Parts: sequence; structure tokens; C-alpha cells
Amino acid sequence: MVANEDNDQDIEDEDLSDSEMFQFDQQLANIFSEKKRLKKESKEVLKQSTHFKFRILDFISILIKKSHPLVPNFILPLMNLLRKFLNSKNDEIHNLALKIKFILENHLFKLKFDNLDSNSLTDFTQSSLLKPKVHDSSLYTTCLHSLLVFIFKNSNDKSSILDFIKSALDDFMNNKNSNISPCLFHTFIERFPSNLQILIPDVLKFSSLDSNRKHFKTIKAWNFLTC
Repeated sequence: MVANEDNDQDIEDEDLSDSEMFQFDQQLANIFSEKKRLKKESKEVLKQSTHFKFRILDFISILIKKSHPLVPNFILPLMNLLRKFLNSKNDEIHNLALKIKFILENHLFKLKFDNLDSNSLTDFTQSSLLKPKVHDSSLYTTCLHSLLVFIFKNSNDKSSILDFIKSALDDFMNNKNSNISPCLFHTFIERFPSNLQILIPDVLKFSSLDSNRKHFKTIKAWNFLTC
């Protein structure tokens, strides 16, 4: 009994007084208030940062419309930002991605350059098309297709693009986990129909009925011939 009484006494001694409880509650309130303030500040910083990025894109748009010689240097950074921003769950950041896509497809990719250094652009486009898709992948993929058309239109070395199209067709038809979209071939053939003859032998080969090949891919192969 003596031991139990001692334990009860220890518990009572550990209880906080009213003033101590008040101070403790006040400290908790201050902590939550500070977290709320920091969260609000963080949102404001993000908002200002996003607004600044929109202003930069407006400036880039002006340079593109003036066909500034540095414009091709914007392509890879903008494509990387597009991929990054499309993964964001923030609406404002996603709107940034849509603006970048609009600038690329409706302005930059419409330009013509006589001496475009397309090697890095070609490598980037080919590797990106073969990568697993990202969130909102259709937006990014269609932009990659537009980039490929832009490169082919401006490049002096068109053979490397044609070789890639042929290898992409092989990957699409024979790899069940292929990341290649059939829209790539439709986009390319519609834009450059004269090059269809180069692809016809491969399309005919892949379109032959094969039990090991998915039926819908066979149909797609035939559709390429009727673009």
C-alpha cells in the first residue's frame, strides 16, 4: 500500500499547474499559427514565381515572333519545362505547361531556319519518344511529334529522321510494351506524304496477319497507307 501511495504522489507531482497548462496551450497555438503563416507565405511565393515565369514566356514569345537567331536554343529548355510542368498537380503550373505547348506548336515550330543544328534536337526527340509516358502524356507526345516535323522540315540530314521513323515502326509493331504512339506515323505521313513510299515496304511487312502481333496494330499499319 505504501508503494502505491508513493506512485500516486509522483503522478500528482508531475501534473502541470494551471499557469503551466496555459503557457503550454499558448505555445501550441503559436506553433500552429506560425505553420499557417509559413504556408500562406509559401503559396504567395509560388504565386509570384509562377507569375514571373508567365512574364518570361511572354518575352520568349516576342523573340520567336521576331525570328531571333537564338530561338532554336529555346527548344530543349522549353520541352524539358513542358515535361516537368505537366507532372505538377498545381493548376497554375499546369497552365504554364499549356502556354509553353502553345508557344512551341503555334509559333516556334512554324518557323523556318536555314542552318539549324538539329543533332541535339534529333537525339532528344528520339530518346523522349521511346521513354515511358508522363502524366498528361498525350500533350507532351503530340508536342514531340510536332518537334520531329520541325526538325525534318529544317534539317539538311533527313535520312536520320527517316531511319528513326522506320525503327520506331518496327518497335511499335513488334514490342508489346512499346512507348511509340501510332499518331507519330500519322502526323509524319500527313505532313510529308512523299516519304510514304520509303515506309511502304515496312508497313506491308508489318501489316501481314501474324498471330503473334496484336490485331489492332495490324489495322494501324494498314491505316498508315491511307493517310
